[in-house]
Amino acid sequence: MDIEKYNLVNQNNCKKPNYKIDDKEIYFDIYVNPDKEVCIIGSLDNNYICWTSITILDESDLIVTIIDYILKRKPVMVSSISCAFGFRYEEVMKWHKFRISKKLYSDGEYRYYSQASPAYLGDNEMYLAKYMSGELTGFIIWRYRSVNIALWIAIILKY
Repeated sequence: MDIEKYNLVNQNNCKKPNYKIDDKEIYFDIYVNPDKEVCIIGSLDNNYICWTSITILDESDLIVTIIDYILKRKPVMVSSISCAFGFRYEEVMKWHKFRISKKLYSDGEYRYYSQASPAYLGDNEMYLAKYMSGELTGFIIWRYRSVNIALWIAIILKY
């Protein structure tokens, strides 16, 4: 599968950074809307992103694959959020959002931490993308349980 085809950061909207961003840790901003669209943004800092994609929640295996791909690759192109999204920028920025970023854990190591649970996601790289995807599911259940009971039940039954 050519996972790069889902990345909206491409040659048409890439930017040349005016400072060094090579060694930055990627953090994830994940947006979701009531129609079950999921936007994953892999950010390097407040100015530059290396990944953005829009999929649907039902494509859970694809979401895990995308997150795993972002975690394991070195960014080749960077862009800004508004350039990568184009006409959908304003729409996506109104969706519900949570962040997964590295924070200092009690053992002195940096680990990915989710605002959705809030919880540290462990340090097992083999399962990290699956844990992050699980955070998305939990966030949707929490966020929409009172808004759309049918969606909530469908998500619970799926997982």
